[in-house]
Amino acid sequence: MSMISNKSEGIDIQECLAFKAKMNDTLLSHRSTRIRPGLDHKIIVSWNAITAKGLLEAYRVFGEDAFLLRALRILNWIKELQWDGQQLYRVNTNEQRYVAAFLEDYAHLIEALSLAYQSTGKLEYLEFAKTLTEKVANEFQHSGSKMCYFTADDSQLISRNMELHDNVLPASNSVMAHAFLTMGTYFQQEEWNGSAQQMLQNLYDGMETYGSGYSNWGLLLMRQLHPEKQWHVLNESAPIDVFKKSAQSNCLLSYHQQIPMSEIYTPNAISVCEFGVCHRPVQNIEEALLL
Repeated sequence: MSMISNKSEGIDIQECLAFKAKMNDTLLSHRSTRIRPGLDHKIIVSWNAITAKGLLEAYRVFGEDAFLLRALRILNWIKELQWDGQQLYRVNTNEQRYVAAFLEDYAHLIEALSLAYQSTGKLEYLEFAKTLTEKVANEFQHSGSKMCYFTADDSQLISRNMELHDNVLPASNSVMAHAFLTMGTYFQQEEWNGSAQQMLQNLYDGMETYGSGYSNWGLLLMRQLHPEKQWHVLNESAPIDVFKKSAQSNCLLSYHQQIPMSEIYTPNAISVCEFGVCHRPVQNIEEALLL
C-alpha cells in the first residue's frame, strides 16, 4: 500500500507494515511444511553447445569479451569432462557423466567448435570437431541414405529413429548436415560434402509444402546455392580481429596452412576465394573485405 492510500483509509503505516510482516511469516511457515519440489541439476551437452554457438555469434557482433570467454569455458568443460577420448557423454549431474551422447549432442558441438576455431585460431578446436565428425559418420550414419540415426549403432534401443523435421529447435539431421558441409570443406572430405548434399536432397520435396518444418534445411540449401567465401588467413592477422570484422561477410575462416582447405594458398597473406576462384592475395583485413 502507498503512504497516501494508508492515510486516506485511516491506517497507520507502521501498523500496516507490521501486519504485512506477520502475514508473510505465517505464509512462509506454512509453506515450509510442504514437500519441496525436486531440483534438476543435470547439464546437457547439446543445450550447452547451442549456448556456446549463440555466445560466439553474439561476441562476433557485439565484441563483448565475456561472451567469448563464457563460450570457450563451456566448450573446454565439455571436452575435459564429457569426452573420454572415445565416447562423448550427454549428461553430467554432480560431476558424474553418463548416457552416451545422441546425434544432437555431436552435431551442435561440432558447429560450436568450428566457430571457436574461427574466433580464436586454436587448431585444437577444429581437430576435436573432426574427431567427432568421424565418429558420427562411423556410428550414426546410414550408409545408403546418408541420414543419421538419433542414437549410435551400439544403442540398446529396439528401434533407432531419425529426427528429420525442424521445430522449435532444428532437427539433429539438419544440424549435422551443416556440420558435414563445414568439416568437409575444411578437410576436403568429398564424402562429407556429398553427405550434406544427399541429406538435403532426401528432404527437398517436402520443403515447399511445409516450409516451417524445414527452416534449417533451407539454410543449408542457401549455403549450397551461395557458398561462403573462403578466407585463408595465413599471415599475422589476429584471429579475433578477423572474426569480428568479417561478421557481415558470409565466409569460412582458416588460419593454418596444414588444414587441407588452405594447403595450396600463399603464406604470409590473406587469400579470399569464392566459387572455386581466388582473388589476388592481400595483406590486411580491410582489403580482404573489399574483395
